[in-house]
Amino acid sequence: MSALILLPEQTDKLFWSPAYSAFFVSDGLTVNFGASAFVYSVPAGYSTVASGTWDPTNKGSGITLSGGNLTANGSSAHHSGSATWDKIGGRWYWETTMSVGGGGNSIFAGILAAGEAVEANFLGQTANGIGVAQTGQIARNNTTIGALPSGFATSSVLRHKLDLIAQTYEMAINASIFYLVDNL
Repeated sequence: MSALILLPEQTDKLFWSPAYSAFFVSDGLTVNFGASAFVYSVPAGYSTVASGTWDPTNKGSGITLSGGNLTANGSSAHHSGSATWDKIGGRWYWETTMSVGGGGNSIFAGILAAGEAVEANFLGQTANGIGVAQTGQIARNNTTIGALPSGFATSSVLRHKLDLIAQTYEMAINASIFYLVDNL
């Protein structure tokens, strides 16, 4: 039997939650945590949180939620938000779909450490968030750390695998291979 030992300086970085950022009114990002059928198969060994939604109490002031809190739309400045769940362990899968058009780097999807500020930040602006932009660029700590093979457009599905045992996060656009980001 093994045990997870948390060092004091690690405890605030091990709780991660799905997250998003939106910039323009026309942007929309819809999440599926498992309440409806996924577009792609859930990878072996991964779980889902069917009751999860975007959190109406943990979002920037420029974010409007709709569709049972499954779709996030942004206003005139970067604002972020997170899901109603965060986890310290396990392996989790979910999908996000861009529901309407936007431009450039206006939508980000990814993960955010629990307790990270959601107001006036884009996902990936700090070390406690990883976001893939609409263009496919992946950001962390305000730095591009990689890119998916393509960006995402209306109806594209961004697939997420969060492994809190191995402390890794992987993303893929549609049927492409997953891009690994480690050392959460």
